[in-house]
Amino acid sequence: MSLPIKVLSVTLAAYFIFIGVSKITPKVNRGIYYNWLKAFKSFTIDTLRGPIKDQTGILIKSKYLRRGVGCAEVITGLFLLPVFPRIISNLSNLILITLMGFTLVMHFSLNKGLEYMAAPLVFILLLIARLIMVYQSKKVVPVYQPRPGMQYDKKEKLSDSESENTEQSELDDSAGDRVKED
Repeated sequence: MSLPIKVLSVTLAAYFIFIGVSKITPKVNRGIYYNWLKAFKSFTIDTLRGPIKDQTGILIKSKYLRRGVGCAEVITGLFLLPVFPRIISNLSNLILITLMGFTLVMHFSLNKGLEYMAAPLVFILLLIARLIMVYQSKKVVPVYQPRPGMQYDKKEKLSDSESENTEQSELDDSAGDRVKED
């Protein structure tokens, strides 16, 4: 994995771990925690109470939704770190894109402005950019493509150069013979 991908992965992982922990516990920052409480409470009251309760009969409490999203962000943020295999990091990347999409839907359904939707949009774009960088780094284009049927061993290269040298010396000898004859 290249250095830009590692830097982007660590930065995104640190952000999502911090945000996820701030949704779970007030120990990181009380102000942010209480803002999350208000945001999830207004979301569940305004948005989820109507359609989901009517269709399924299940009401999701804001506390469980907030904690579930926070835990998902912490876990997927940890798996985004470059110490894990690429497939696990890519899967966590896709889960985080889905969570950020959910956040966009939440803000849109609450008729919040672009100032609330800007951060999830930026992080969706960063996560998509990370995926693109990972998939482009997997495609390794050889610098020199050999012609079909040619073998490239050091021994063969030496023998080819030796054969060229012997051919050149034979040509020089035959030219020298012609000069002597004249």
